[in-house]
Amino acid sequence: MNRSIQFGGAFLLFILTLVPTRAASATDFEKNSDGVTLHMDSGTLRLQVCTDKIIRILFADTNPEPDLNCVVVAKWPKTKFTITEQGKDIWLKTAAISVRVDKT
Repeated sequence: MNRSIQFGGAFLLFILTLVPTRAASATDFEKNSDGVTLHMDSGTLRLQVCTDKIIRILFADTNPEPDLNCVVVAKWPKTKFTITEQGKDIWLKTAAISVRVDKT
């Protein structure tokens, strides 16, 4: 029997629910060439656009931002994305996926 597993938004959501969360507020954010960095009360949250279907999420409870040099793929292809701020939310969107971060 040949079975394949597709990893998509539901898998990402599942993984994110496994990450312990702390109440934290974003004090500010900045768009980077490959994603967005949010400076929070409890540390730094980094969303890195690897491809239009892969968003890498890093968190460090210290500043400056987490070190990104631990990835096996050192250079990802240039991928178009947008960062928008809507009320209390910051949205990172590619052609295939959207990530919402609540700043509060």
